[in-house]
Amino acid sequence: MDGDGKRAKRILSRIKKERDAVSARLERIDLDTSKSEIDETKKIIEAIEKELTD
Repeated sequence: MDGDGKRAKRILSRIKKERDAVSARLERIDLDTSKSEIDETKKIIEAIEKELTD
């Protein structure tokens, strides 16, 4: 079980890094993406992260 826990932490860490990178990219995009779309995407990413931690 300990090995599974370490693996889960590594996966979660990668997801958090990717989420941060995606969030940063989304904030830089001002073309046709509205603020509400960006916020909705962030909420989806956070929901996925929450599902993986539960």
